[in-house]
Amino acid sequence: MRPSKATKAASWPPPKTSSPRGFPPQGVQLEDNRGRRERRALATRELEPVELGLAGAAQIGCLQRQIGATATPEVECLVTSRPASQLAPTGFLQFKRDYWGVESGLHQRLDCSGLEDRLRVRHKGAMHILGLFARVGVALFVRWCKTQSSIRLRTFPQWRDWQAGHRWHMIRQVTEAPT
Repeated sequence: MRPSKATKAASWPPPKTSSPRGFPPQGVQLEDNRGRRERRALATRELEPVELGLAGAAQIGCLQRQIGATATPEVECLVTSRPASQLAPTGFLQFKRDYWGVESGLHQRLDCSGLEDRLRVRHKGAMHILGLFARVGVALFVRWCKTQSSIRLRTFPQWRDWQAGHRWHMIRQVTEAPT
């Protein structure tokens, strides 16, 4: 995905707002997303946590995303603990985009390589514990990958197989202070 040229921005139709008081976006990005034109516009405002009832909330945003010139805009509300002085609207947009890199990486490791979808656990407490251990395992895997020189060894199944033969190594990583 690469940002488009400013000359193309003029030809993009403005989105229709459902609110008569529509607010102007402070950050707008036009880019190609998998071969389709995407417009992302974000309007933000600072707030006190008590206004939203969410501890730590410092800024809210309303993201309008439109894929293709004729599509109906999708609206998504966002919250961050960073004030506007630390996170400008363009940075807010980029963080929202970068979120999917994290989501894709974690999903790949937990569901596809870690076979989490095949677990048939029905007790809610057991699900939470297994989910916690799976995420700790992913964090340990990411740290372990940095020590592997061969790209072929940097896979979650390869790490899982190695850990099966070295269980005490993993327990020490979790229970002892990092060096």
